[in-house]
Amino acid sequence: MLRFIVFLIPIVGLSILPELQATVLKKLSCDFSSEFGRGHLNLCAALRDDGTLKLNENLDNLIFYQTNGLADIFFPKEGCYWISSGRVLRKTLCHDKIPEPMSEGLARYIDHRGQFGFVNEKLKIIIPPSYDYAKKFTGQTTWVCKKCLVRPVKFDLNDESTKFAGGEWSIIDKTGTVLKKCARGENFETCKLDQAPTGAPSN
Repeated sequence: MLRFIVFLIPIVGLSILPELQATVLKKLSCDFSSEFGRGHLNLCAALRDDGTLKLNENLDNLIFYQTNGLADIFFPKEGCYWISSGRVLRKTLCHDKIPEPMSEGLARYIDHRGQFGFVNEKLKIIIPPSYDYAKKFTGQTTWVCKKCLVRPVKFDLNDESTKFAGGEWSIIDKTGTVLKKCARGENFETCKLDQAPTGAPSN
């Protein structure tokens, strides 16, 4: 059973923001992995009007960094983020309040507009966010979509195809190069490369 630790930090924890107070929309609580299990911080970050987050200066002393230099943060209304020891923050999809793990050295990245791209294990943006949705990499390629249609069903992380249908799907490689544009309205499951390289999408 995971231990859950609550940390109470005084409001002066956001004293690093004096010049930015006018742009702060709201202050957020968060959950994260700590040395003692799952932790909770009531005053974790400030959400600014440009969609970016400013973290509590005390957070570095509380969160647990993995061997790859990354730590996880979950904001109840904002979602899951990876954070590096250099305080680079990237939003991704959630799995039980934990950021989605890297797949083939890349993780899906969601910017403040809700657009999908990919970052590497250093959280450097490798494929800029310009898609309405992207599936995680399996091998050297994956599917991405523009103008996807949202189905009126509950999103099931174990069956990603239940959330999006239609739209303009493409197959890209790990550099972001488009290898194939699928037929308009074609579901990604039926869109495959004519000559699939090693690691191409398959069912």
